[in-house]
Amino acid sequence: MPGVKLTTQAYCKMVLHGAKYPHCAV
Repeated sequence: MPGVKLTTQAYCKMVLHGAKYPHCAV
């Protein structure tokens, strides 16, 4: 299912962004 891969990719990007900018974490 491509949808699951897309969601996982977005989740990974969100986690990486949160790790890079913890003060911007939502």
